[in-house]
Amino acid sequence: MKNEILSDNGYVLEINVGTVKHPCAVMTINKRDYRKLRTQYKGYIHAERRCQTLYARINIGSTCMLVHRLIHPDWSNIDHRDGNGMNNCRRNLRKATGSQNSSNRTKLHVNNRSGHTGVRPTPGGRWKAVLVAAGRAYALGVYSDKADAVLARLKAEKKHYRSFMPVENRKLLAAVR
Repeated sequence: MKNEILSDNGYVLEINVGTVKHPCAVMTINKRDYRKLRTQYKGYIHAERRCQTLYARINIGSTCMLVHRLIHPDWSNIDHRDGNGMNNCRRNLRKATGSQNSSNRTKLHVNNRSGHTGVRPTPGGRWKAVLVAAGRAYALGVYSDKADAVLARLKAEKKHYRSFMPVENRKLLAAVR
């Protein structure tokens, strides 16, 4: 059943927005925002992948809109704090610049050989750590141990990305301290 409410704690709803491609997709949204969407827009809400992330979208006539953009229509860039495009609760959405929004991506590039963003092997068998923040590239050093290069990258993320540092990387950095 499309858009079936799976759980309701009084404030937040979990809604089935599954499709053939994404049958188990569940959107989380504040109850008042869901009521507003259902009142203003008659289309069904569904899951759709965009740039490696699954997002909740709603069909409005021939247009398909991202749900988080309907919750905050005046924000040009919206970041999901937890990186989950299906979590559209207001506490999870924040205004961001394009640079901030892209800083917390956790998906690795298909050519990544280290298993960590911004860490790559050098021809000499060492590991180079790099970071791009606010349009500027930072060379963080070359290390003989991959773990040292990863740690340098994580520390630089904390310094430059601040609260936009990926949640997984924050946890990883806390674990090594």
